[in-house]
Amino acid sequence: MNAIWMVVLAVVLNGCGAMYGNEQEYWDGDFYNFADPDELAEIQNDRISIMERKMALAKLRTITPDVKSVNGVSHGFRGVIVNFSRKRLNVKVRGPEKKSYFMGPGERVVDYLVPGSYKRTLFERGKEIATQNFVVSNQQHSFQGALYHWYIYLEN
Repeated sequence: MNAIWMVVLAVVLNGCGAMYGNEQEYWDGDFYNFADPDELAEIQNDRISIMERKMALAKLRTITPDVKSVNGVSHGFRGVIVNFSRKRLNVKVRGPEKKSYFMGPGERVVDYLVPGSYKRTLFERGKEIATQNFVVSNQQHSFQGALYHWYIYLEN
């Protein structure tokens, strides 16, 4: 009878959760006490999300960025702006760099921007008609069959 009370007391004091000797035992799933199914599922999800993040970072490290260099100095990552509209539009890009583009219908511009967060503002005849945020990084995106680090398309 005393043995049963000792087990009940041990379970109550330990909170009925898994106990690990160190972090590696947690990630390996080696625990030396009781664990309920919800806690085991959470452990498995932690391991999966960590593995997904590690794989994504490894993939990003293998990407060779399309960078413009002049005399060994980087001028940013390659991107494209395309005007699909039938109007002449002015595009202002603000962020670590500030640039403006005046584009006719169907016009396409390839340019390079340094990494960072940017805001694109679109003007028609001097009137602001749209804004959008975008990020320039070493991650590449497919746009019209080519890979770019950033792209802006105009439809209005």
